[in-house]
Formats: sequence, C-alpha cells, structure tokens
Amino acid sequence: MSEEAEDEEKNDAADMPQDPGRSVLQILGERTGETPRVNLRDEDSASIAAPVIDPSSREKLSVPKGRGNYQLMGEIARGGMGVVLKGHDTDLGRDIAVKVLDKRLCERADVLQRFVEEAQIGGQLQHPGIVPVYELGLMEDERPYFTMKLVKGRTLAALLAQRETPDADRGRLLDIFESVCQTLAYAHSRGVIHRDLKPANIMVGAFGEVQVVDWGLAKVLVRGGTADERRAREAHSHLTILETVRSEGSGSGTQSLVGSVLGTPAYMPPEQASGQVNRLDERADVFALGAILCEILTGLPPYVGNTSEVIQAASQAEVDDAFGRLDACGADEILVKLAKQCLMAAPAARPADAGVLAERVHAYVISKEERAHRAEVEAAAAQAKAQEERKARRLTAALGAAVVAIVLVASGGWLWVQNERSEQDRIETERLRAEAQRDQELSTDINAALNEAALLEGGGRFDAAVVAAERARALAEGGGASAELLASVGATLDELNAALAESRAREELALDTARLVEELRQAALPDLQTSNDDQDRLFAEAFRSHGIDLDAGSIEEAAELLSRRGMGAEVALELDTWREVRRLRFDKDGALRLLDIAHLLDPDPDRAHLREAMAARDLDELRYLASLDFADQPASTFALLARCFLRLGERELSRSVYRQGVERHPNDLRLNYMLAANMSPTIGEPQNDGDRYEAERLWGAALAIDPRSSMARYGLGLVLRETGRREEAIRQFEMALELDPSFTACTYRMAEDLARLGRRDEARVLFQSIVDEAALDASWEPGWSYFWLAVLDVDDGNIAGGVALARAAIESRVSAGQTVRVALVWPFVLAASRTTDLVHLEEAHEFLRSEFTGFAPGYAHYVGVLMTVAANFGESTIRDPVAPEVAADLFEHAALVGAEGLELDPDDPALLVATGIALVLAGDGDGAFETLELADALDDEDEPEVWFGLSIASGLRGEDDLARDWYLRGVATMATERPDPDDRRTWLRGEAARRLGLE
Repeated sequence: MSEEAEDEEKNDAADMPQDPGRSVLQILGERTGETPRVNLRDEDSASIAAPVIDPSSREKLSVPKGRGNYQLMGEIARGGMGVVLKGHDTDLGRDIAVKVLDKRLCERADVLQRFVEEAQIGGQLQHPGIVPVYELGLMEDERPYFTMKLVKGRTLAALLAQRETPDADRGRLLDIFESVCQTLAYAHSRGVIHRDLKPANIMVGAFGEVQVVDWGLAKVLVRGGTADERRAREAHSHLTILETVRSEGSGSGTQSLVGSVLGTPAYMPPEQASGQVNRLDERADVFALGAILCEILTGLPPYVGNTSEVIQAASQAEVDDAFGRLDACGADEILVKLAKQCLMAAPAARPADAGVLAERVHAYVISKEERAHRAEVEAAAAQAKAQEERKARRLTAALGAAVVAIVLVASGGWLWVQNERSEQDRIETERLRAEAQRDQELSTDINAALNEAALLEGGGRFDAAVVAAERARALAEGGGASAELLASVGATLDELNAALAESRAREELALDTARLVEELRQAALPDLQTSNDDQDRLFAEAFRSHGIDLDAGSIEEAAELLSRRGMGAEVALELDTWREVRRLRFDKDGALRLLDIAHLLDPDPDRAHLREAMAARDLDELRYLASLDFADQPASTFALLARCFLRLGERELSRSVYRQGVERHPNDLRLNYMLAANMSPTIGEPQNDGDRYEAERLWGAALAIDPRSSMARYGLGLVLRETGRREEAIRQFEMALELDPSFTACTYRMAEDLARLGRRDEARVLFQSIVDEAALDASWEPGWSYFWLAVLDVDDGNIAGGVALARAAIESRVSAGQTVRVALVWPFVLAASRTTDLVHLEEAHEFLRSEFTGFAPGYAHYVGVLMTVAANFGESTIRDPVAPEVAADLFEHAALVGAEGLELDPDDPALLVATGIALVLAGDGDGAFETLELADALDDEDEPEVWFGLSIASGLRGEDDLARDWYLRGVATMATERPDPDDRRTWLRGEAARRLGLE
C-alpha cells in the first residue's frame, strides 16, 4: 500500500465517530495497556447526609448520548419540568447530579429555552457558594440534560429544625447566613437574582462549606436569560418547580410555587407574592434573606399558616407578627434592625442588594469579635490590677507596722517638738478653716447655679441654662476658685453653649421644614392654570430653596435628607403628586425615582400597595383596594387613592373615596380642599347646581380649617363666579391676593370678572401687571392677558392697538409652545364688527387656516366666535349694538367658514351644529334645516340648541307648525335648567320664541 493510501486510511479512521458505549478511560486504556483508577476516601459530609434516592426509578435507565462514563444510579427529585438523577462519572470517579427535562416538554421551545438558560446561568456563576454546572448534553432520546455537582450535606432548614430553642447555635447559623449573603452578593454583581431563597435551598457540608442551590427560578436582570418575564411566566404557567425530598412541605407556605406567583410564599416579598414579576430586582432576594435571618433569630419565617394564608399575608406584607417576634427574640439590636430593614414592604426601603447586606453582616460579626476580644483584654487587665492592689495592701501593712514601732521609740522627742509648734499650728489651722469655709460657701453658690443650669437644660430652656452657667463662672472667677473648679465650670458652659446652638439649629430646621411642607402643599394643590411643566418646576424649586435636590445622589441619600427633618408619610404624599406630574410629562425615570423615595419615607404596606398599583395604572387593583376598609388609615391614604382614580378618569370613584376621607377626617384641609376642587366647575366638565353647592360648602369648610389658605379662597371664588355671583367672587380673589400677592392665576381670574362687570380700568391695570411680570419672570405665559387687553382696546375704539395686542397674544402662546385656541381670534372679529372692515376678519381666517389645517373642531369654535359677535351676546364688555349689515356679513362669513370645515369632516357634530346655526342666522332656511337635521341624527344627546335652530329654519321655510313643535321640544328639555344669558341656547330660544310670537 502506498504512503498516500496509508495516510488517507488513517485520516478516515480519525474522522470516524467514537464508540458511544466506551468511556475516555477505556479508550486510553486500550492505548496504554492499563486504566488508572484513583478513589479517594469518602467525604464525611457524604457519609453523614448523602442525598436520598429512589433506585427503582425507570429514569436511571436513560442513556446520555456519547457519554459511556456516566452511570445513573437513581432518582433524587422530581418536578413539573423534569427529574434530577444521581449519577457517577466513572472516568473521574465522582458522583454527580443529572437534571433531565421531561419528555412531554421537549417540544415546547419556551421551556427548552428556559432549561438551557438555567444551565447557562449555573455554568457562568463561578463561586464556591454556587453549585457548578459541568456539562450540557442530550440523552439518546434527544432530551436535554445538564450535569452538576452532587451537593452532599444538610440543609439549613434541617439545622434550624434540630434546635431546641431559637437562640441555640446562633453564632454558627449567623456564619452560615453571612456566607449565603456573600454568595448572593456575587450573583447580584453578575446581574442574577435567585427568587426562591429559603433554608431548604441552602446546603451546609460537614466541613462548613455553604452552597445556595436550586437556581431554577433565577432571573437575569439585564438582557439575556429570563429578561423576558412574559415568556417566563407563560413557560411556567402550568408547572411546579422541582422539590427535593428534604424540602417538601405540607401546605405550610414553604413550598416553591410558579405561575403568576414565582417562589416560596413564606420567604417572598410582597411584589413577588402579588405577581408583579416585572418589578423584581435584587431587593426581592434581600427580602428573602431577611426572612431567613428572621427564622434564624426567632425560629419562624415572617409568614406562617397554610399556603393560601401565607400567600395572602405575603402579598399584603403583613409583617407585624414577625416584627413582634424579632423584638422579643433577645438578639442584638443590630441584627433585629437589619432583619426589619430587609423585610420592609417597599422595595426601596430595603438594602439595595445582597452586597450591602453582606457588608453589614460582616461588620456585625467583626464588631462582635472585637467586643469579645476587648472584653477578654479588659478582664485580664482587671485581674492584673487586682493582683497589684493585693501586693500594695500587703506592703502598706508591713510599712505601717514599722512606722508604729519607730513612733513609739521616738515619742518623747516628738512631744517636745509638738509643744513648741502648737501655737503656730493653731493659728494656721484657724486660717485654713476660714479658707475652707469660704471655699465651701463659694462652692455651694457655684453648685447651686450649675444645678439650676442643669434643670433648665433638662426642660429645654437652653438660653436660661447658659445664663445660669455664666453666673456660676462669674462666681468662680470672682471668688478665686481653684483651677480645677474653674475648668469644670468652663466645660459645663461650653457644653451648654453647644446645646443652645444645636437647639437653635433644630428650631430653625423645624421652621424651615414647616415652610417647605407648606410650599409643597401649595405646589400639590390643583390649579388648572398651572401646566405640568410648571408644577414640576414648582416642586423642584420648593425642595432646592431649602437645600434639598431630590434628583441628585442616590435615592437613599435623598430620603435621608428628608428623614433628618422628620419628614415621612406627609411628604411622601407630596412626592406621589409630583410623581404623577412627571408621569404626565413622560419623565419615566424621574417618576420612578420619586416612587422609590416615597417608599423609603413611608413604607406603610397599604400605601406602598397603592403607589405600586397607581404606578402600574392597574384600575382593577385600585378598585379592589377601594373596596377595603381604610378606617384606620390616615388622611393621606384616602387622598392618594382618590387621586389615583381621578387620574384614571374614574371621577365618581374618586369623589366617593374623598367623601369617605372627609367623613373619617373632617378637619383635614387636604381632603376638604381636594374634594372641593373635584366638585368645582374648574375640572373641565359641565357641573350641575348640586355639584356647585357642594363645592361651595367644601371650600367654606376648608377655609374654616385654614382661613389663610389663598388657594381655598381662590377655589371658592371660582365657584361663586360660575354661579353668577361675580362681586362675591372678586372679594374672595382680593382676599387671596392679600395672602399671596404673587398668585398670578388669581390675579387673572379677578381681572376677567372685573372686565365682565364693566370695571374696565381696574381690569386693564391687573392684566397689564401680569404682562409686566411675565417680562421679568418666564414662569407665567401672558397670552390671555394680551388677549383681554386687545379686547378692551378694540372695545374702546383703539382698533390698531387692540389688533397689535391680539397678534402679541397669539405670538406669546406659540413661542411658549402652549395651546393656541381659536378664541384668540376674537379681537380680530370684534375689530371687523367695529370698523365694518372685513380685512381684520381675513387676518383671523388666515390664522385659523395656519393653525388648524385639517382640524374640524377648530372651525367649529371659529364659527361660534363669529356668531357670538354677530349676534351681540356673550362678553358683557362688548354689548354695544352691531350694525345690522355687519352682523349679516358676519353670519354669512360664519356659514362659509363652517362649509369649509365640513369639507374636512362632513360628520363632525359640533361643526354641523355651528354651521347650521350660522345658516339659520344668515337666513338660509333650507341649508340650515338640512345641516341641523343631520347633526340631530348623528348625536344621541338631547341638544336644545339644534331644536331651536330647526324651529327657526322651519319658520324660514314657512312650516310654522313644525317650527312650534321643534321649539316646544327644546323648551321641555331646558325646563329644569337655570337660564344662562351667555349660553347660545338661551339666545336661540329667545330668537325662536320671538319669531313664533310666543315671547
């Protein structure tokens, strides 16, 4: 055979697949003639706590494709996704665990993907505390499997169960807990959360090794893995996660569940228990770690009972019982506080991740060791000191005996000397006695002054305490007190001065905080004149003017700034309002930041639940919450829920919740104010007399609670003006401006009412002040003030000035990016009616075309403006008669504009009505009847305006009986309404009656 043929034969042999029935060692043994076998002594952990297996399982007959070295020995566990087998790698001589997917699920792509992701997560998490995944492969029947380390040991659940008392073996268990925290800290650093942490999923070996097992519910927080939570939920909707023999329960809430609730209820945070899987992050694992710590300290997890009870408690974050057990467990306060922080209902109130928790646990362990070491050192030092004192006492006794002997020998000489010096000693003694008495009297006076200072300090009267201490120092310095006494008095005075400065700082901070709270309340109260951008700025400026920037630093730092001021649930409510403003501005990140800060400040589970439901705009959940009894909740809870409904368009539900709140808290300004605003006509929908009456009463109640509320004065004024009591409204506006001269919206409303009452000069001054202020402060857009000045000028005959101001009004709105409404063309139309020159009307029409191209409702509004002027009704400032020929021109022009708009949208009801009325007033009976009849057919609502128009049109066509029928139909519909002279229906009713000779 040639060399080329031999090489080709060798290559063909090399390319042939290996025999799948042989292991690597068998193949190598054939080459070397021997097969090495190294078998180590069994681990103690293996002999003590080897996994329980079922050797009769048929699954052990499964054959891994291409892996002749794997021997499957029996079944360890079984679940909805598949089975875990005990295997043995004969090549390496080690036991392994083999997880195999259930054959029925192999056809489901989503389940296959999830199974592979579990293997990939385990394969990439390289940490001693995480079970390593060795290999991903296929069985002969194409089922996927992956192999991993066979964990041998005892679960933390077993260790906890064997304790006689909850405080037994606590030190060792805390060491295990610290290891678990370190393991999870690593996983979190890799963007992975476990989601099913519990003592049954923590294995402890005989040599202290600690491993977190069962990562079947793990979630990858960033792209990849199970980031697509919807797919994950669908994949698990009918499954149950694997349960080992060791961790099976009996409906106690310690079993793993899947579906809308992923994890183990007894250790589950509320956001996980309520199925909000899209909001789970590292803090979900932190809650579970806190639950494990709770069980270590108290003997029980946070929630106990049957599964349904535990799920219910977990979803509502009912941790009061757990907190009570923690308080009574006798553990160090540091550990109790740490467990409570982890179990907070609001995710943002917990430590950010397991890394933070691990650092705190480690710091506690280190401090405990240091305390123990310090106690040992102090005990040794005390023992040494005691020994030295005993030696000193013995030496003193010996010396004393010697001295006595010497004294007895020399007593005769000593007596002689003493007699010689007795007179001098007597004199010196008298002197010393007098000095001592003087010092005693001085000391008594000083001590009296210092005691007085101490009593005053205890009573919080730091100013008076400092005065008393200064008197003590003056006594000491003037009386020649000792240096030691002077130093003591000086130190006391320094402490009191520091306490005084601290007290003054606290008082100033409290006053500053009270001012901040009031500013936030004002920013949060509803005012339709303030845009979302303006309100966002008001909130931010309120905080920043007091040295707080909630958009800077971490959310924990921001919350700490507010907590130091004693601001909790109350300011959290203002943050909820601000958050909603940001949501409406499409500032999602800013809104979520405020949500987390609010949770930190106010972790109450009910309000946290409300915030989460509001953030998710979950109307069904909010309706459910509204059905609960909130009798024990503060006013802020009612306000929060009611505002949720109002934002979601559920106005009646909002009112209902507000009313419940007012009944529970009748003296709460916020609830009275918010319900009054809800009932007021400023909300933007038609109001009936009952609503107006209730709003007026509620504004009065709000003012009774706080007569200095400028916003309540303003709200009452708005209601009064809507009921025609403009003089009373102006008085309320005046009082509001006395309280807050910078209240621009109030200034504008007052100027409007003055203009409507004919007090033109007063109105002009106020409108001009708004324009002047806007030139200095860009926070107020003056377009409508320009508009009113334009109307007043045109009405006074200053046509050129008025038209110029009208242009300024439009330009101001456009440049500010504000809504440009058709009503802004009124001064142009009014100028046309005053001059009988339609040039100004053409300018208005060009504005309409440029701003509202393709927008039929814009034409409807414009037609209404034209008819308002032409028919000589509406604004009381422009009631001067209009020349009949000009009015006819305006009616005709209105009809033409309406026809132009109907080419854009021939079925727009509002435009049909406006155009039909214009045709009526222009004298086109046939055209008006046809247009209004179509409008009536398209609109299901009762529209007296249409019927009065049809009455006039029928009369123009000579159909008097039909005209009367339409008229009576309209009158019957309006029978219960109060006549409004500014309502076009009222004017048309009168015109129809006049033409029929009825009124």
